[in-house]
Amino acid sequence: MTRLRIIILISSLFIVQTNYAQILSKKDFVNTEWFTDNTDNIFYKTDTISFIKYSNLLASGKGYNMYYESEGFGDSESVLFQFNRHGNMNLWVIYYHISTKARLKERKWKIDKESNELVIIINGETEFCLKPIAKREIEFKVRNETYKTIEITMIKKQLLLTKNIVHFADSVKNEYNSNNKK
Repeated sequence: MTRLRIIILISSLFIVQTNYAQILSKKDFVNTEWFTDNTDNIFYKTDTISFIKYSNLLASGKGYNMYYESEGFGDSESVLFQFNRHGNMNLWVIYYHISTKARLKERKWKIDKESNELVIIINGETEFCLKPIAKREIEFKVRNETYKTIEITMIKKQLLLTKNIVHFADSVKNEYNSNNKK
């Protein structure tokens, strides 16, 4: 009897962990902001992306929010995803160290329940799909205070060519650098 209980307990823990790690839900994203590293335009060049949720508000005003995650993870070069209701989404390329924040063309988003993917749509076409491989709560420290947030690691399937976006991001950096050399 004890052996059966142990097997049931282990199986239950495995099922709970598997479901937590891999199932996406619309409620995970509606009216939230997430960011991912974009140092050297890595977001557009790699197929494995770690999204970190902005959960701990530091300050807000004049149409922007500041979060403790920015300081804790050093999101100085990042891509910001603002997931709104009804599938609308804003995508920003951010370079804090050169005081540049560029909003890219508005997109749509949806959760494909059948494939369990986050689908990003531009001009009515799927730009890319993101499939979760891990979801976990993470802790970080800022000024000796501990905060918690969510990190989702996903595999990106690129469907539309984003070379123009990479070129745009590079041109923003180059323009800033050339203006500051004068």
